[in-house]
Amino acid sequence: MLGGIIVIERSGIDGAKFPLTVRNCLLGRDKDCDIIINHTNVSNHGKMESEFDCRLCGKSEKKITHRHLPCEKSKHARDIKLALNIEIENDPPFLSNFICESCRLKLVRWRKDVNKNKKAKINIEVVEIESAISCPSHNQTVLGKEDRVLLSICVDSDLNCRIIVLEKVVKFENILENSTSINDASIVEKLMNKISCMKVCPGNDDFSDICRYRFPSTLAKFRNTEDILIASEEHLAHRTTIRTVACGMLCDSQQERCSNCQVFRPNLFMQRSRMKTIHQKQS
Repeated sequence: MLGGIIVIERSGIDGAKFPLTVRNCLLGRDKDCDIIINHTNVSNHGKMESEFDCRLCGKSEKKITHRHLPCEKSKHARDIKLALNIEIENDPPFLSNFICESCRLKLVRWRKDVNKNKKAKINIEVVEIESAISCPSHNQTVLGKEDRVLLSICVDSDLNCRIIVLEKVVKFENILENSTSINDASIVEKLMNKISCMKVCPGNDDFSDICRYRFPSTLAKFRNTEDILIASEEHLAHRTTIRTVACGMLCDSQQERCSNCQVFRPNLFMQRSRMKTIHQKQS
């Protein structure tokens, strides 16, 4: 047995269990599926393959048989920490729970050399986690260079979707104009395809001079003549940016920024011009 699927009831408790005895498993509503899920919101069929990415080297392990089951990283947690200085207990949830056979054997050889008081070396090129994208279960998370969550997509068992960009909720219909909710797997695929062609809106990150002129020691706030907040300065990884209240948070990868932040730029250029005029008069 390669593992199993556990159905989580709405109450949160474990429900029916289905063993996985083959590498490729077909599940869905169709009667020819290996595992039949009788629910109208479930696609006719979906393929599930018993393969995984190694937590250490990142390579995909596909040769899984009843004699060659994936090795859980927790079994080698102590040696991974000592040999590679990686504390897997602190791993974010999207990282694989398994290591490939090649890395497992290298860890075993390293441990044998250590036990024999030999000069132990280990040759594992650990995959970088700077820009990791993963899709565990119903969630997808994208991390930035400082492990700050840029984008998080959550789809629960009732097919409710939440898209969070830089800790701000983005409306589902803002990404898929003709869809207001997820009602089958095809919508999830469309959503992922659409987001893969988008980027996080950088706002207007080239006006720090205006921000420091108006707000020397605090983040800048921009209000209209009616004293309504229309934009504000916020921190990014190594800089700050000015983002409008109506910022779409995501934009086409070919665009510099979202349309709302783009429309606000002339206002910022005007304020910069005024600032320069004041400096000239003072000098």
